[in-house]
Amino acid sequence: ALIENSPASVGLAGAFLGLSLSAKWIGIWLIPWAIVRLGIRREFRAVGRFIAGLFLFYVIGNAAYFLNHSFTDAVEWQTWVLGYHQTAAELSKYNGSAAWTWFAVPQHLYYARLMPNPNESEMVFGTINPVVFLLTVPALWLTMSRARSDPAGRFLVESALCLYVPWMFVSRPTYFFYALTVLPVLAVLEANLLVAIRERGRRAGTAVAGVTALAIAIFVMFYPAATGWRIPTRYEKVLAEFNFYKRPVFDSIFCQKCNLFFSEEK
Repeated sequence: ALIENSPASVGLAGAFLGLSLSAKWIGIWLIPWAIVRLGIRREFRAVGRFIAGLFLFYVIGNAAYFLNHSFTDAVEWQTWVLGYHQTAAELSKYNGSAAWTWFAVPQHLYYARLMPNPNESEMVFGTINPVVFLLTVPALWLTMSRARSDPAGRFLVESALCLYVPWMFVSRPTYFFYALTVLPVLAVLEANLLVAIRERGRRAGTAVAGVTALAIAIFVMFYPAATGWRIPTRYEKVLAEFNFYKRPVFDSIFCQKCNLFFSEEK
C-alpha cells in the first residue's frame, strides 16, 4: 500500500495495522517507519490518512475496552503497555534467557509433563530454525544491495527489520513468539539468497543443498516436541541441552514437574 501510495491504499494500510495492533503489538515498530517514509517524500496528507485509519480501527478492535473506560483510563492503559514492551531491562529469574537466544536456539514456550506416567512428556516448542536465523543477515544484505532495481525487495527488508529485530532486545524473552509473524517475509528473502548462491555454479549448488538438508534435519529433530507428541524422557533430556531457558522446576494446574530438564538443576 505504501508503494502504490494512493489515498485509499495508505488509509487501508493504517486500518489493517490498527486492527493488528488491537490484538497484539507485534507491528508497533511499523508506525514510525511508515510515518518517516511518507514524511521523507513530503506526503503529509498521506501521513494523516495513515494515522486516521490506524487510530480508528485500533479503537474499533478494542471497542469493548473503550466503551467501558474513560479517555484517561485508555491513556494510562497504553502507557502501561508501552512500559511492558520496554527494552534493555534487567531480566528476572523467571526470564533467565537473553532475548536473542530465543531467535538462535530452539527454546520452549509451553512445557507439560503428563502424569501419572513420569517417563513421558508433551511439549510445544516455538523456535526459528537456527539455519534460518543464520541466513537472515546475508539475505537482508543481498536484497538491500539490489534495492535500486528491486523496490519491493527493499520494502520486504524494511518490514523484516521492523517486525523482527526490535524484539531481540526486549526485556522479556517470551516475546520470541512475535518472530513467527515475520517468518513468511524471511522465507521469501532467504529463498532469493539461496537461489542467487545456487546460480554461481555446481559447488555453490551443493552448498545450498547441504544447508537445506541441515535445516530439514533440525526441523525433524524438534518436530515431535514442537507439535506436542508424547516423547520419552531420554529424548527430552537431549532436547534440554539446546535450551538456554533456566527456570526452576514448578508445578501448576497444567503440568507437574514443569521444566524438569530445563532448569539449572537438571
